[in-house]
Amino acid sequence: MILKQIRLFIKNSSFKQTFDLLRTVPGIGFKIGIIVLSEIIDMNRFKNFDQLKSYVGLTPSVYSSGNTYYEYGLTYRKNSRLKYALIEAS
Repeated sequence: MILKQIRLFIKNSSFKQTFDLLRTVPGIGFKIGIIVLSEIIDMNRFKNFDQLKSYVGLTPSVYSSGNTYYEYGLTYRKNSRLKYALIEAS
């Protein structure tokens, strides 16, 4: 029932073209596309790709001081719904 309402909303909204383009990416189907679209909404709020990666949480955590430089796993700052949806899609 809810998915039917979401499909109808996308079909009749200004997001249709963006949603259709998003679904052309391999691995992104209807549900992942809805998650990505609803979490990001407007791509223009990110100045560059690095800001988008940071928002999603797909950047490494880095510690540096003087000559010391450590690079850890993915950062703890993230949009968890979007991060795990994109990891699942890949």
